Amino acid sequence: MEPAPLDRCGDSDFLRAVQGKDTASAWGVMDNLMDTLKVVNQRVYESVMRKIRAL
Repeated sequence: MEPAPLDRCGDSDFLRAVQGKDTASAWGVMDNLMDTLKVVNQRVYESVMRKIRAL
């Protein structure tokens, strides 16, 4: 099965950048970002994780 492209569009730089990109690749980039964020700014990392858990 081929990875699905992201079809979410929006006004933010991030949403415009990922529009039409491979979902698995985009999540890999986000996972690396979250690992880095956990190290450099634990408070922001925890805030993002709380928001995701609440979805």
